[in-house]
Amino acid sequence: MKIAQMNGDTIHWITPYQTLVDVPPHAPNIIFKEVPDEVMEGWVYDAATDTYGPPVPPVPEIEVLRAAKFKEIGDACTATIYAGVEVNNASYSLTEHDQIELMAQLDAVKGGAPAVPYHANGELCRMFPAAEFAEIAQIATAHIFYHRTYCNHMNAWIRRADSVTELNDISYGAVMPADLELHMQGILAAVGGGA
Repeated sequence: MKIAQMNGDTIHWITPYQTLVDVPPHAPNIIFKEVPDEVMEGWVYDAATDTYGPPVPPVPEIEVLRAAKFKEIGDACTATIYAGVEVNNASYSLTEHDQIELMAQLDAVKGGAPAVPYHANGELCRMFPAAEFAEIAQIATAHIFYHRTYCNHMNAWIRRADSVTELNDISYGAVMPADLELHMQGILAAVGGGA
């Protein structure tokens, strides 16, 4: 054991004293404590567990902002997808539940069903002829694919951003740097889709 001067919960100074009895008289607000030999100056005392550990380095401001930006862009992507699509003057939301139902009904159409039950937002369920439903599914799938691909490219931009200013300038719907924009357009072209 060794003797350390405390500053709140932090080891301020490892003293040359062998025991607390060896500590000379001092002001009552200066605290000395016996600590294990492995403890170093700057370490932190956890009173709840009666243990010492190295200080947790502060997270740089840019990394805090980067994490918040990932969440912001992810949330915006999800909201945009969930808002859905407009097809033939009818709106179709695309929540996860809607997407599952849409794919199940599309599987039925691909399996040869002449019509499937579905409904537009706020409308009564009806039987959609296979061709009409396939059009809705195609437009919905393209919408989902576009926004997931855009979000993926936005996340690449967030990862490589090297300043707080650049991170602050990133928002959902922003035009990406040219290389990311070109890469995304190549992917969309390869699958025959677009915005």
